[in-house]
Order: sequence, then C-alpha cells, then structure tokens
Amino acid sequence: MFHLALFSGTEGVLSPHGGTAFVLFGSAELRTPTLAQRLVHARERAQRPLSRMDRLLGRDQWLLVTLFGGTNMVRPTLVEELAALRGLMTSGGVSRTELQGLADASVSPPDLVGGLSTLTLFGACVVARPSAKKEIAAIERAEKAGEVDQRARPLLESLIGQADHSVLRGLSRLALA
Repeated sequence: MFHLALFSGTEGVLSPHGGTAFVLFGSAELRTPTLAQRLVHARERAQRPLSRMDRLLGRDQWLLVTLFGGTNMVRPTLVEELAALRGLMTSGGVSRTELQGLADASVSPPDLVGGLSTLTLFGACVVARPSAKKEIAAIERAEKAGEVDQRARPLLESLIGQADHSVLRGLSRLALA
C-alpha cells in the first residue's frame, strides 16, 4: 500500500502488510490496523514466511517519509479494538480456543508489531495512542449504545495506556465473555 501527499493531505488506514507513506509539503492522517487485523496477519506470516529478499526490502514493514509536512498516525480506541476482535471471532477468523489461549496470561502473544521506520525532515511525525480522555469518551458512548456492558467498563478503563500484549489479553477476555 502507498500513501502520497504532495502539497496536500491524505487520510487512510494502514494495512498490516506494510507499505510506504510519503508526505512532501502536506499532511497525512493515518490509522494503524487493529489488533485483530494484526493477529490475522501474524498468523498468515507464520504460515508463509517472507523470503529473504522481501525481508531485505522491508515488504512487511511501514516506511513513513515526511519532508516539510506532518504525519499523524493514530491507534484505534479500545472499543474499536474490542469490536474488531469480536467481529473476527464471530466471522470464524479466530476460534474460541485460540482466543482463550491469547487471554491466558501464560501464553506469549504472537508477534503483532509490524515494523515501522520513519524519516522526518523539517516536519513532524507523531505515532500516538488515543488519549485517556478520548478512550473514556469512547467507552461511555459504547456503554450507552449497549456495545459494552457495565461489567466490562472497569477492565476497558484499566487497559488504557497498556502495552499491546496486555491489551490483547484483556480484550480477548472481554470478547469471550
């Protein structure tokens, strides 16, 4: 996948497969893939390892080049992550047993971290999680909409700002409930 912004802006969702974003005198607002998407990609990658040439060329990584502009990468909220994980389980993309294994604290999660390299000259590149305020607002909206019950709220709030493996385990428990 390739994103290009020359004297303008682009917005999009990054693929877990990697790609390039090039921003020159412009801006890019990019959303990272959900944990569910990265989980499926990690499983595919384990079944079909990259060739030596693909690894050398970084075909499974993201390269963000920002020159005289700005790139903002935003992670999905915990509520969006939970919805994606539940959708993956409902569609049969991940079995209940596999999800239970991820929820088990003794199991190490698969490598979900896609490579990310950035080069920024005379600009800015920000890779950020949603703020705690935005996460809590999303949890409140989901609770009002009936997507999240009151019992799940404390666990979701405890996951704010945690590392990916902790978030995956917590969200796996919620998706199984």
